[in-house]
Amino acid sequence: MDFFDAKGALEGLLDGLGVEEWELGSPLSEPFHPARSAQLVIDGQLAGALGEIHPKIAERFDLPGRVAVAEVDLAELASAGAPLVSYCEIPRLPPVRRDLAFVLDVTTPAAAVLGALEEVAGAFLQEAVLFDVFAGGPIPAGKKSLAFSVDFRAPGRTMTDEEADGVVRAVVERLGADFGAELRAG
Repeated sequence: MDFFDAKGALEGLLDGLGVEEWELGSPLSEPFHPARSAQLVIDGQLAGALGEIHPKIAERFDLPGRVAVAEVDLAELASAGAPLVSYCEIPRLPPVRRDLAFVLDVTTPAAAVLGALEEVAGAFLQEAVLFDVFAGGPIPAGKKSLAFSVDFRAPGRTMTDEEADGVVRAVVERLGADFGAELRAG
């Protein structure tokens, strides 16, 4: 891939993300080729670099042909992109809402717990939000409590409490097996 192929790929990425105000700025120094490289500037801010590796550097590393690389600051890219908007029909039927708090090791990442919860609940899960992280009495030392507000919904019909309780049992079993989590009562 040469500089022009990489530039085309970058244009496609920026266009797909809705980034409208961008340009290629000043050429870069080594390890880039001085005539086939440029700074990426988004909304007047330096947001990365794009260019071919200098032929002497490529030769030193035994790289075949012309090699292009790009580095993009994802924070700049995200702030400059068009907001992603998705629409869905407003549900006609109410969700079954549960607040679930789990006691687990203080080093367990909340994102991993949330991911397992989402995987187990599957199509019945409408939304799960972490709303509390707590450590200290009455939680044992070395442990923490993660509390999630969870909305369950059956597609096209009203979900029963019994169905929701079954999904909660499956979630409790999975989190217990994967993380040693215990459902907190009271």
